[in-house]
Amino acid sequence: MEVKTVTVDRRQTNDKIDTVYAIIEMEDDSVHRTAYYIFTINFYDVGGWIIDEQEKYKGTTAFPLKQPDENVANAPVGKVYNNYTLKSVNSDNLQGGYCDFTYEVDDVRPNLTYSGQVIYRSTFKRLDDSYYWESSLHEENLNTEWDVTGTWTATLRSNSQERAELTLIVESIENETIVLDGTIALPLRYGGSYNLSYYAENVTYHLSPARLSFVAKTTDGKYELAIGFYADRAGAGISNLARWEGGVSLEKMDLG
Repeated sequence: MEVKTVTVDRRQTNDKIDTVYAIIEMEDDSVHRTAYYIFTINFYDVGGWIIDEQEKYKGTTAFPLKQPDENVANAPVGKVYNNYTLKSVNSDNLQGGYCDFTYEVDDVRPNLTYSGQVIYRSTFKRLDDSYYWESSLHEENLNTEWDVTGTWTATLRSNSQERAELTLIVESIENETIVLDGTIALPLRYGGSYNLSYYAENVTYHLSPARLSFVAKTTDGKYELAIGFYADRAGAGISNLARWEGGVSLEKMDLG
C-alpha cells in the first residue's frame, strides 16, 4: 500500500525528545486507509534523531475506492430469486462504506409471485488486515402475492406407523385470515375423522425465505395442524399429538 500523505496532527519537542502525532493516508488499487500513529523520536549524541517508539493512538479507518464487482451482489440475489434484472448501482456512498445494487424482480413460483424491487447493500468490512464485502437484503419495495387456494392432501404417520389422511381446502386468503375447509382422518383410537371448517386467523408472513404459516383447528377444536406454505413447496404436521411426524409435504390436487 502506497503512502500518499503524512500530516502532523500535533507535536511536542523538548531538548532531546520529539513526540509526533501523525495521520498517515495510504492507498492501493481498491482501498484507502487512514492510520493514526504516535512517534517518539529521541536525540542521541551518537546517532542523532532516532524513532524509538511508535504506536497507534486511534483505530485505522478505511473506505473502498471502487464499487464491488457485480458478482458480489448477483451471487446472493440468485440464491433467493429465479428471475431478476440489475437496474442500477449506487456507488455515491463508497466513503461511507457501502454500495447499493437495485434489482427488478418478476419471479413466478408454484405458490407465490414476487414482483417489485429489492436492494442488496454491499457493506465494506474489515477482518484483521484484510477487507471484504458483506451483502444484506432490503425488500421494502417487494410485493408478494400468494396463490395457495385449492385442495391440498398429505399423509401423516406416527412413530408406530399409524396413518392420518389430510385434505385441506383453502378457499380464500386475505390479509391475516384464511378461510379453510377439509378433513383429517385419524385412526379410530383418536376419534376417527374430523372436519377442518375453520377460519384461521393470525396468519404469519415471512420473507427470505418466503413463508406463510398458520395453525388450523378441527371444528371442535380438539386437534391442531401446523401449516406452512413456501414459494415452491408446502408442509403440514399435527402440532398437539405427540409422536406424530411434522413437516410432511402437502401436495396440491389438480382438479382439472
